[in-house]
Amino acid sequence: MFGACALKETGLGPSTGTDVAAPDGGGSGAGGLAGAGPIAGSGGGPSVGGAGAAGGDSGAAGAGGDPGLGGDKGAAGGSGMAGDNGAAGGDNGAAGGSGMAGDDGRGGQSGSGQAGAPGSPDGGMGGSGGMPISAVGCADGTREGLSSLTKFPDVAACSGGWTVPGLVAAETLSPQCGRGGGNDGAHPNGEGCSVADLCAEGWHVCESAHEFSTRAASCDNAFPGGMVKMFFATRQRGPMTTCDPANETGTNNVYGCGNFGSNAMAACAPFMHMLRDNDCKNNPPWSCVDGPINYSTSELLDVTKPGPEHGGVLCCR
Repeated sequence: MFGACALKETGLGPSTGTDVAAPDGGGSGAGGLAGAGPIAGSGGGPSVGGAGAAGGDSGAAGAGGDPGLGGDKGAAGGSGMAGDNGAAGGDNGAAGGSGMAGDDGRGGQSGSGQAGAPGSPDGGMGGSGGMPISAVGCADGTREGLSSLTKFPDVAACSGGWTVPGLVAAETLSPQCGRGGGNDGAHPNGEGCSVADLCAEGWHVCESAHEFSTRAASCDNAFPGGMVKMFFATRQRGPMTTCDPANETGTNNVYGCGNFGSNAMAACAPFMHMLRDNDCKNNPPWSCVDGPINYSTSELLDVTKPGPEHGGVLCCR
């Protein structure tokens, strides 16, 4: 910082304005040299010129120094050039390049389970898919009817029991005992099982006569030999004593492939038999009534079968 001084007419004097006499009365003091500007770079501030030396008794005032020149404007730093996908450089270095994306991971094996996880960005293998769909169709791994996997790849007759009532209620649409049903399963008598527990993963209880007919022309192969009484039920709906072609209304009687029961109407083809409450009463462990015999119109809602004998359900995929 500079001191607080003022230039007087008689030379360099203090800021209070008092004259100071030169000791020898010499000539007037020479003006101070012009202040040199700072070196070029960042812009320098103006320099203040030095004051002239004091003159004699009547010496003339020293000339004020020329104002210092401003420093040259500093040159702007050059910007770094962008690198060719390289790593980060030094001063003003180029930006690092992005890495190459990995190949997509390969998908897992096909199956009925959930899809495998996608491959990692660097090309890792994808996760494997779920378990493959059973070719047999029955949860316990054995068919009791329609046994040829070549002739009947998409329909199976599966024996077993269940204690969750009915074939169309919400709780019958999904397994209730971990698909442990079936005459060779963990729950052959169907404790805690629904009809869905008799079908393997990826299969379901056949919905209707129409669905069955797209997989088998008739029920002839559903009970080989024909000597043992067998009935395999479906979710086919029917009002009174016939089937609803649209399968939307009715819970009277149970329809399916069987070699016992009451005769079904032509509208139910290829099913030839149905189970009324009295048919079930005469063929345990089938039980189709929740009330007096011969009066039920809700067998499709009430049917249970707490044992593996005499059939089960038809499973489709």
